[in-house]
Amino acid sequence: MTILLALAVLAFSGIPNQPEVWKVTRNEGGGRRAGRILFAPDPILLKLIEEPDFVPDWEEVTPDENGTVSHLSLRNGWAYGEYESDGEQTILLEGGFHSLFVNGERFAGDYYSAGFTRVPIPLKSGVNRFFVRVLRRGSFKLNMFPAEGSCSISPRDVLIPDMREGSLLDSVGAVIILNHTGQLLTGATLEMGDSQVFERIRQDVDPVLPYGLSKPAFSLKQLCQPEANELDEKGIYKLAVTLSHGETSETAPLSMPLRKADQPYKVTKLSGIDDSVQYYAVRPPIDFDPERSYALYLTVHGAGVEATGQAAAYSSKRDGFIVAATNRRPYGFDWQEWGRLATLETLDTFIDQNRIDPERIYLTGHSMGGHGAWYLGAFYPSRFAAIGPSAGWISFSSYGRRQSSEEEVSSTPFDWAGMENDTMALVENYTDLPIYIIHGEKDDNVPVEQSRKMVAELEKFHKDFVYHEQPGAGHWWDDGPAPGAGCVDWKPLFEFFRKHVRLLRPLSINFKTPNPAISASYAWLTIQSQISPAALSSVTADAEPGLGTIKITA
Repeated sequence: MTILLALAVLAFSGIPNQPEVWKVTRNEGGGRRAGRILFAPDPILLKLIEEPDFVPDWEEVTPDENGTVSHLSLRNGWAYGEYESDGEQTILLEGGFHSLFVNGERFAGDYYSAGFTRVPIPLKSGVNRFFVRVLRRGSFKLNMFPAEGSCSISPRDVLIPDMREGSLLDSVGAVIILNHTGQLLTGATLEMGDSQVFERIRQDVDPVLPYGLSKPAFSLKQLCQPEANELDEKGIYKLAVTLSHGETSETAPLSMPLRKADQPYKVTKLSGIDDSVQYYAVRPPIDFDPERSYALYLTVHGAGVEATGQAAAYSSKRDGFIVAATNRRPYGFDWQEWGRLATLETLDTFIDQNRIDPERIYLTGHSMGGHGAWYLGAFYPSRFAAIGPSAGWISFSSYGRRQSSEEEVSSTPFDWAGMENDTMALVENYTDLPIYIIHGEKDDNVPVEQSRKMVAELEKFHKDFVYHEQPGAGHWWDDGPAPGAGCVDWKPLFEFFRKHVRLLRPLSINFKTPNPAISASYAWLTIQSQISPAALSSVTADAEPGLGTIKITA
């Protein structure tokens, strides 16, 4: 029995089910070292497009005992391998790589090696050709499993909310469904609930593309609180969701934590942006009183950090909620585009559902989230009473490519679109927005010069900002045993916040925007359109209530 079990584990791990020898090469085009640029040249990708069947003559590498393929070239490179299949079949593939080509067809990758991706891939009988694009860590690993039935629920990336003491859930969850066939998957259903703690609900699944995947939303309606004996030792209630399609039926477990009233918790929502299920995390106030109005401290996370981890980095506050938005995955796109929309949606959703003092809404964040604080603060300065960027960079050009200020800026449509990223061009939008800046002196991830450069610019005109540079500190640091990490849960930062309230009706406005579709309003003033699209538009306005006049210069 022990031998059989060992063999079963080995087979499930997928170690024998990948090419035994790989050929690797470094990509001589752009890659990770090229920084945050829109298009990176890739001669191997070009070769694949021009000659899909080419067989490379690269250096050979064999996977180690754990199935990992490692080589210095794979810090920014390609790997080629051949796998022989006994017949036509569908496999489910997992692995940390940027993208994958199988027999000339491109499939999605697990770009940040976060363990999210399981992809259905058709194999032909005989030799199958794998090209793997790798950008991180100099290694990758493929796990291949046989696909059973017409479809399945992926065990990766299940998204469900937390239960809370004192309230019942009426929310949504989501699981990834994989189509194992070359036909459109129709007629599938999802069923969840146990008719005890959760209402039993059955719903149809929208069609799933051939060899595709989808992440449909399903309803979660809690009927009562689970009994203590229904929870495991970690306070988790086990629920199940079942996928049915013809003769295929698969059940996946859902782990639903029950949080105490004073603990951080996860909230799911159906996004109005694309009808997908998204989430944010909340750390409630100490001794929460539902009749009281509270401050809102909106925090945006760094690269690779989940909203739940972001909320956990703070201590609970007596005067307000900590709300951690999520950037469409732990990485997103530096809080721009989808991340920007998702953050504003989270802010509006939470304000609508809770008693929040409109004069005490604050914005902070660390690393990529520090950039997010600069960015969101520049575009929406009248939405916040103050902002607090920690270890944040200014823009792609200053951080990603280390572009010098003297470097010539071109004027292609892509550069026009990139104006959204240029927070320094919008620096005057901070004029009436109080700012507390934090950075570690020895930060080896986001150079401290990013904050110093912004401080030098603010000193020219800003009347209410503080810069704290922590001596000897790196990128992530803590200053003592107290709850919360010092680089984000910095006591003087919150003291600074509490001294400031948001001006709901300012008498003077100084506002710029590169695109009114992104940001058009400052308090009571809105830019309706631009005379010159893609140009930086600016407006100043002064109100004289005693005279009943408003003077606007555009």
